[in-house]
Amino acid sequence: MKSLITIFISLLLVLPTLSAMAINITPQPNVTPPTNPTPPFNASENAIPSFNATENVTANITTNATKNATENITPSINVTPPLNITPAPLFNITFPPFKIEELAKPLEPGSLKKIVGHVFIIVEGEQIRLYISDRLYNGDTVQTDKGGLVSILAGPQEVLMLNEESNVEITKLGNNETGPALRLNIGEIYIEKEPSERSLLINASDETPGTNIESLKGSFSIEKREGVITIKVYSGSVDVYDNAKNVTVRVRENEKLSVKDGELPPSSPQEFVVVDKWWTPVTDTGICGASLLIISCVLFVGLLRKS
Repeated sequence: MKSLITIFISLLLVLPTLSAMAINITPQPNVTPPTNPTPPFNASENAIPSFNATENVTANITTNATKNATENITPSINVTPPLNITPAPLFNITFPPFKIEELAKPLEPGSLKKIVGHVFIIVEGEQIRLYISDRLYNGDTVQTDKGGLVSILAGPQEVLMLNEESNVEITKLGNNETGPALRLNIGEIYIEKEPSERSLLINASDETPGTNIESLKGSFSIEKREGVITIKVYSGSVDVYDNAKNVTVRVRENEKLSVKDGELPPSSPQEFVVVDKWWTPVTDTGICGASLLIISCVLFVGLLRKS
């Protein structure tokens, strides 16, 4: 009896567990497989994509609007191409047209070739200073100060140079037909004459008629101090004559002749040795200040025209 009670109690304890197991375990039915099996349907592969009307309409409207705007819209800003502006030169200087050959033209008789120190022209007793750009004419009287020298083109082939403290009157300038005529009042002059048929005449006398000098070619100097006239010939020859006495003396190269005004002797000239060439500063050897100025101006104008 006691054993039966014990078994009964054990069954009561095990029964709830068996009930729970009976509820969760469901037997599988017997499924008969079909004769022609159909492959499984893949919705993701065969499904028709859904039509999003709102999205497509918006895309078409945006595309057409952009295309029409691009084709039909005219830009509101008119872009002007940049102007071809040439920068202004540093110096806006206008020069009159000129030709280089104009600067090389030969000087006209009466032109001043070179000046050293103070040189004047005497007009109605008044001294007016001369500059290289001035020009002399028939009847003009030229005076040099102490230390002053001047070179004058007295004719096409005659150059006259005045020493310091000298005074000479240009009686007549030379031309292509006749030679120049000068009058030495006081001081010293040096003359260079190219060979020609035109005679150069110089009156070195205070008397009328008096002592006169004539030359066809050569270089020579004439000095007049205290009534004594001294002629020195460096090349060529000169004729010294006195019309009143009908006397002529020829002075040749490296000879000199000294006479009193109006008292020309028939004696022969004497030889001399050249010691002082005072005319050297105004001869054509080298480049003078005026020539340098002209060359500088020509170069300056050429540079400005290129720039």
